[in-house]
Amino acid sequence: MGIPNVAFSHMGINTFDADRMAAFYKRLLGMVETDRGKLGEDREIIFLSRAATDHHQVVMVSGRTAAETNSLKTTTTKIEMIMIPTSLQANRLIEE
Repeated sequence: MGIPNVAFSHMGINTFDADRMAAFYKRLLGMVETDRGKLGEDREIIFLSRAATDHHQVVMVSGRTAAETNSLKTTTTKIEMIMIPTSLQANRLIEE
């Protein structure tokens, strides 16, 4: 079996400056801002995507503090798996 097709799906980032980070991802990866809003009273949330079928692939949330050491909140990938049974495996499936 070869290497499966892996696609980036979703990532959430807690950041000090959501606008600055969003500008970086737009410039570097060609992402488009699909949505934006307030998260509570003092946080901003920005949604970015490169796929027309996905509302967002990257989410930037402002309000990270210096005490927070982990900025990556969520990650999701899509993995395409194709199972091709060998003749021995196929025979076992038939016998069961």
